[in-house]
Amino acid sequence: MKKFLLAVTLVLAGPAQAFMAENDVRVAAMDGGQFLVGPVPGMGAAASWCAAGDYALRKLNLAPTDRIWRVSVPPRKQGEGVVFALTGDGASPKTGLVRIPDDGSMTVAGAQALCWALNFE
Repeated sequence: MKKFLLAVTLVLAGPAQAFMAENDVRVAAMDGGQFLVGPVPGMGAAASWCAAGDYALRKLNLAPTDRIWRVSVPPRKQGEGVVFALTGDGASPKTGLVRIPDDGSMTVAGAQALCWALNFE
């Protein structure tokens, strides 16, 4: 329940405290190099990775070759966002339907490229 309340608080944060990814998904910073993507009803794995990659590239100014990790274990429950991190500490062994390396990470460029792919669905 505590994580859910934190997620709701972060998502409801004002525009100055949250980033709007190019796929119109809100991303909010958390402690410890983590950030929350969404929640958005019906958001799939590709959309969450797209928002995470866009946030890492345009907000955090990470290099395209830097890696990001999914921390939240899928499947997510209704009303839950997806937590990503800048390190592999606590990374989820599952990453959703997107197939990526065994360590649960993706390059920033690879994640953000999913935004382009989503535009053609």
